[in-house]
Amino acid sequence: MKNETRIPVEKYAVMKKRSIYQVLKMIKNEELKSVVEEKDGRKITYVVVGEETEDKAAEPAPEPQAPEAEPDDKTACETLRRELDALRRDFEALKEKIETGRVVL
Repeated sequence: MKNETRIPVEKYAVMKKRSIYQVLKMIKNEELKSVVEEKDGRKITYVVVGEETEDKAAEPAPEPQAPEAEPDDKTACETLRRELDALRRDFEALKEKIETGRVVL
């Protein structure tokens, strides 16, 4: 344990600009060393930080994938118009069935 310090998970997450969940996941996947201690009746998880750990954790968090390119406005508008027309036809057909008494609610 040469030149190693212990940092609570919450402080480590803030220090590395990651979520607590991401840090806990890294501990679970054994990407980070950790120690669990009981203090005042509570279990506290510490991240053991040393030279090796710093190098491994220094990698930036992966950037979220960019969403797929959205269709242009004209294509989206035409698609919505077609869906609206289909819904109107279905609505009118159901309304006619109700008025003629063929459908019982």
